[in-house]
Amino acid sequence: MRRYSVTYSVNAAQIRAIDVVCEISGSPRLNIMGVCGGGLSVAAMLGYQAAQGDARVKSATFLVTMLDSGQPSLLGAISNDRGQRQLRDRARREEILYGHELLNSFAWLRPNDLIFNYMINNWMLGEEPPAFDVLAWNADCTNATYAFVADACEALYGEKRLAQPGQLEVGGVAIDLGKVTCDTFHVAGATDHISAWRACYVSSQLLGGPSEVVVTSSGHVQSIVCPPDKKRARFHAGPGTADDPDGWLESAQEHDGSWWPHWTDWLVARSGGRIDAPATWAVRIMPRPNRRPAATPAADEPCSERWSHPVRQRRAPRGIRIAVTRQGDQSVAAVARSSGVSASCLARWLRFDEPVRLLCREGAGSSP
Repeated sequence: MRRYSVTYSVNAAQIRAIDVVCEISGSPRLNIMGVCGGGLSVAAMLGYQAAQGDARVKSATFLVTMLDSGQPSLLGAISNDRGQRQLRDRARREEILYGHELLNSFAWLRPNDLIFNYMINNWMLGEEPPAFDVLAWNADCTNATYAFVADACEALYGEKRLAQPGQLEVGGVAIDLGKVTCDTFHVAGATDHISAWRACYVSSQLLGGPSEVVVTSSGHVQSIVCPPDKKRARFHAGPGTADDPDGWLESAQEHDGSWWPHWTDWLVARSGGRIDAPATWAVRIMPRPNRRPAATPAADEPCSERWSHPVRQRRAPRGIRIAVTRQGDQSVAAVARSSGVSASCLARWLRFDEPVRLLCREGAGSSP
């Protein structure tokens, strides 16, 4: 995973996820969402699909996502060739950018609010920080590979940019965002110090399909964490038809409250009809692509109701379909005996050892 790049994200992760979701749900199309740097890789994936004639994504939502560095931003101000070279060097060494390092880097973009404020209150005055949900979200940081970060920075600030048609290649395919024709929904924060709202608005102009744009009155995290009961929340919304972000803001309609209901109505209009929820919790064990097949457990390998040791195999044999229910009539060991799979491996695949019920094998009976 240290080689996890934008190309790997598009081919081995996102398109693979679309394959699995469409197969399990039986739906030919789906809606997708990308957040911040994830939105950049989603846009690259949509450009890749457009070049391949793949129209399975019906709509895409981009939260605080910049696809171009043409608008002024703090990240653009500190990006330079030296930094790009350092990122590429660390990517070649297959290093990991740990979440706390990324968190600290972004905090120094707003030191008064995100560093010195807590230094004074917590350390100098000895006060406990207030209970604040955004602090929990902000601290929930994610590790990233330098390969992915280097690719993302190259797509934004390098010579071969994602915003320039045909300049950036993903898996040998030239990307042209103008050929992406699905509907898109863009959310930006007026005080966002990472993804400037004007740059996020420009993202709606780069994609070829109809767009709806929302600009909240909050920052990077609070623009996303905006539940309907949030007080003093407000946002501007409207179709992304204006070329100039400030011109759009002048004509956009202002709303009080959260943007979530507005997005829900937009998304429901691009979704299928309502269906009844399934009676059981179904899990389809999908074979992983481009992986060496795991060895089948020995027939005499002991079965156990609970596993407490590392297992040799984590991937289910091709063709096994399993449904999980808390009221199942068979134990893990019983299912393992009937399927020829060790109970420890089965429990690891399911990530818990609740009772399970084997529905069928590939080609025998109906799908769950």
